[in-house]
Amino acid sequence: MSFKRMKGILALFWLVASIVIVVLDINGVINLARNNVLFFGVILSMFVSFQMINYFEKKKQK
Repeated sequence: MSFKRMKGILALFWLVASIVIVVLDINGVINLARNNVLFFGVILSMFVSFQMINYFEKKKQK
């Protein structure tokens, strides 16, 4: 599987996950205003997952 395709799948996953989190927040199931750990955990996980793909892509090019 190419890295471009992996990035596309990962971006689609995070798009769906973000929409689900926002819908749950709007419906009152979760509260992102009071749960900073969840909010920053999702942001950090998103950043790390994309950086891991970039790391492996650069490692493969060497």
